[in-house]
Parts: sequence; C-alpha cells; structure tokens
Amino acid sequence: MKLWKRKKTWTKVRIKKSNGYFEVFLDEKRILTPESNKIELPTKNLALAIAKEWDIQKDVINKKAMPYNGLVNSAIDNVSMNFQHFIEKLIDYADTETICYRAESPEELVLLQSEQWDPLLNWLKTEFEINLELRSGIKYKSQSTVELEKLRPLLTGYDSFKLTSLYNLVALSGSLIISLAVLRGNLTAEKGWEIAMLEENWQREQWGQDEESIHHYENKLAEFITAQNFSKLLR
Repeated sequence: MKLWKRKKTWTKVRIKKSNGYFEVFLDEKRILTPESNKIELPTKNLALAIAKEWDIQKDVINKKAMPYNGLVNSAIDNVSMNFQHFIEKLIDYADTETICYRAESPEELVLLQSEQWDPLLNWLKTEFEINLELRSGIKYKSQSTVELEKLRPLLTGYDSFKLTSLYNLVALSGSLIISLAVLRGNLTAEKGWEIAMLEENWQREQWGQDEESIHHYENKLAEFITAQNFSKLLR
C-alpha cells in the first residue's frame, strides 16, 4: 500500500504578529496543529525558525526536517491539554532520578559518577533547596515526597512550550536534574548529554562500540540539542 504524502502547494511563507503572538502563514493560510488548533507563537525567534522549516520544504513535505514545528505541535496539542499530567510525569522522573542511583563497583565507575554527578545534586540543593538522596545499585527506593513536591512550583511556572522542551530533554536523557541544568543554561546540551550517558560511555570504553550504537548515540544527541535550542527560541 502506497502511503499518502503531503505535497507543497504554497509559494510564500510569512509571519504575522497579532495580539502579542506570532503566526506563520503559507501564502494566505495560517498553519495549524495536527489537531487543527491555532498556532500562536510567543517569540519572533521561534516564529522565524518555524517559518524557515516550512520555507525549505521541497515538493513533498518532510516532517523529519521540521523538528521545531513538531515540538510546537506537541506543546499545543498534548502538553497544554494535559499540563498537570506532564508535571506529574516529570516529578516521577525525579523520584527515580538517574544520577541518584550509583554503581557499587568497579571503583573507577563509582568515582566517575561521584565526580560528574555530585556537583549537580549540590546545585539542585543550593539553587532550589531540594535534597535528593543517593541510592546504591538499581533497586528502587522512593525519594521524600516533601522534597519532590518542592519541584512543583518550579515546573508549574513554565508555560506549555518550555515544559515541552524540558520534557523532551528528560525523556531523552532520563534525568530531570541534568535536563533542568541544560534548560537553564548551566550546562550545554553536549555536556549534559555526556554526563547523562556517563555509564554507557564508560561501558563503550571498556568493551568497544559498534557503528549502530554510535549512530544511535549521535541521533539522540541531535534530538537533545534540538530540545535545548527550542527553549532558547522562547527567549
């Protein structure tokens, strides 16, 4: 069965500002989300990035070449419609925070985790007065509800676009703390990804790596960088 493909039918992409928001138009038709919701963008920078993605399309629309448009659609159709659900999911990530679970051996990996991850836990405690406890091994043990709830006002202070950026960073890296540091500019996306993949990278160094795993790593890193860049376009 041949899949239907959307073809390019417009000649000009432009931006309009209305009521403090920016909209993107293909000729005289405004773009909408897959759920037919209106797309009102909070910054001109984001509008320009979305417009560029539409402008560079050729005869057939390539959605893979439109990552920012995809994140906008997700922010409007999914996150804004289920805002509290996404807040709860992010708090759940904190409850199983990756950098709180430490290897018991070998010593080299234990020291490496402490060196790379302890500063982030200290940053969380200093910046937000949130204290998450360390765990040895992989057995789940819940964090303090009191400490986890301290995240709620921070997360609910984000709008749907910023929360979408954060959620994608967390879903890719598995770490809310690293993702918060990346979102707030304390870490570059590249450094944040390196820290998040610390154990995986250590394993590669010990046992080698194949081309497929390298390709997967690089693709996920590219998505991680895109999620951070999306947050920068909101400024």
